[in-house]
Amino acid sequence: MKKHILFLFLLISTLLSQPKREARAVWLTTVYGLDWPTAKATSSSGIQQQKNELIQILDNLKSANFNIVVMQVRARGDLIYPSQYEPWATSLTGTLGRNPGYDPLKFAIEETHKRGMEFHAWWNVVKVKDDSTLPPTTTPPHIVLRHPDYVKYYRPNNEWWIDMGKPEARNYLINVVMELVRNYDIDGIHFDFIRYPNPDFPDDDTYALYANEYPNKDEWRRENINKFVRAVYDSIKKVKPWVKVGSAPIGIYKNICDSSGVYVYSQNCGSCQDGTTPVATGWQAYCSIYQDSRRWLMEGKHDYHSPQIYWDIATNPKFNVLVRDWKNNSFSKHIFAGVAAYRMSSGSGDWSASEVLAQIDTTRAVGAEGNTFFRYKSLLLKGLMDSLRSSRYRYYAFIPPMPWIDNVKPNPPANLTLRKISDRSFELVWSTPEPSADGDTIKYYAIYRAETAPVDINDIKNLVAVVNGTRISYTDQVADANKIYYYVVTAFDKLHNESEPSNQASTVPVLVAGTGEIPQKFELYQNYPNPFNLETTIEYEVPFDSWVILKIYNVLGQEVKTLVEDFKGIGKHRVIWDGRNEKGQVVTSGVYFCRMIAGTFTKSIKMILTK
Repeated sequence: MKKHILFLFLLISTLLSQPKREARAVWLTTVYGLDWPTAKATSSSGIQQQKNELIQILDNLKSANFNIVVMQVRARGDLIYPSQYEPWATSLTGTLGRNPGYDPLKFAIEETHKRGMEFHAWWNVVKVKDDSTLPPTTTPPHIVLRHPDYVKYYRPNNEWWIDMGKPEARNYLINVVMELVRNYDIDGIHFDFIRYPNPDFPDDDTYALYANEYPNKDEWRRENINKFVRAVYDSIKKVKPWVKVGSAPIGIYKNICDSSGVYVYSQNCGSCQDGTTPVATGWQAYCSIYQDSRRWLMEGKHDYHSPQIYWDIATNPKFNVLVRDWKNNSFSKHIFAGVAAYRMSSGSGDWSASEVLAQIDTTRAVGAEGNTFFRYKSLLLKGLMDSLRSSRYRYYAFIPPMPWIDNVKPNPPANLTLRKISDRSFELVWSTPEPSADGDTIKYYAIYRAETAPVDINDIKNLVAVVNGTRISYTDQVADANKIYYYVVTAFDKLHNESEPSNQASTVPVLVAGTGEIPQKFELYQNYPNPFNLETTIEYEVPFDSWVILKIYNVLGQEVKTLVEDFKGIGKHRVIWDGRNEKGQVVTSGVYFCRMIAGTFTKSIKMILTK
């Protein structure tokens, strides 16, 4: 009984403390159609089926409040987009190099953005083929045929890998990456297989050319990868500085040992010394595959890592030890800890969904910025997706900003007003804010609602909706017509910097002094007298504090005079027009129109000026 009470307490605590900012990413695997596509684009129906499959995946992720899709766009030296360098992916049609008849990457990006999620292009770097056979002839050719001098056959794994010791091979990769960056509206690029396969990689001939400069072959290999990372990062940022650069390094950077309660790395890439206990040991990225990913963060040549921490919490290597190690060595960049959701399958560990949920809790507890799940279809195992919807991901989360890329906040929305539409429905209207100091436009707005004032925008439970940056209104339906609700709106830019909140609006009716009556709706009344000679009076009503515009136009639709352009309180107002234009000149006799705009309300009246 006590265990059940404790579990319930922990669950409630999790629901109440969900972070406002968190990366919730998923690897969407295309190689062999593991996640997508199952259909082949060899006909119009096949194309439509691929699109429908992807839409269903994206809808499912959106419904569970995921916010980043990491889609594999280069799997084995083949691409899901047209390129002058490399052939179409086999997974699209079943045939390497065959045109699928549409641009899957363009479609995927557009559909992801429609749902308010970021699209990161998952790009496998060094591993380019999975068997010993040569690829078929294509246009353009596969790298194994196009540049056979750039690749090596790695016999132990029966795979082809790029020889990263060759500068020309690294330059080739950069050219292929930059084609992608220039041609597509990606939010990030996500490198994988950015390493060597193992110490016995057959590159002695290449190393012989550089042995004098690098007496230590291990250091030479690490530096080959580092040179690519630095060059590709700088190239991307020069063209599109807002594109995020990340990787999926192997989860164990170096072996970690417990020395009397203090975690230390093993010496010289070896095992834990006598007197220490292994807590996170195994295949070491730094030592075995020459992946010095910590340096990329330290040098500012990566914006985030999604380390593949594919182990549980209880046994060595321990997830909680590793995620803490990555966070402690992040150099103020972001860690989206990789979670092995695939290990819920019976052949890969048979984890329970609760293990995955506990890893989310652990990630939050150590202060990492989020999680990336491998892979999409694994989220469908053992009810995990439903568990996420009802617990850890019950509430929306904004993607954490990256201040080293952009730290300028947008200006707040102005002139927030509230209009009662029905008993429980209210329309919010606001003005587009002035451009921020860096000139960024508004990507989206967040609407918050609370039953107390001021509205706490740091409590994600107060978030009502997120709407596109082209909108300036939103209709909200409240649960209880008898309660008082308070609203604010904030603006976000592309890099998820949030403005200060707008002015606060509420559902509280406020009487106008001296009238005793509250207008029930916006109204513009007919002017009097009409026709008129010298001047005329125009009255209008405002049912709640609103930004009001009242202008005079001639029969040609030309603006003659602005009578009102101001924030007006609830009540009945009047203004006099003296028959003059903006320059103070008396206008000629004729027909004129007075138009009122307040939020979504517009109305015009016809006036006749006689002399």
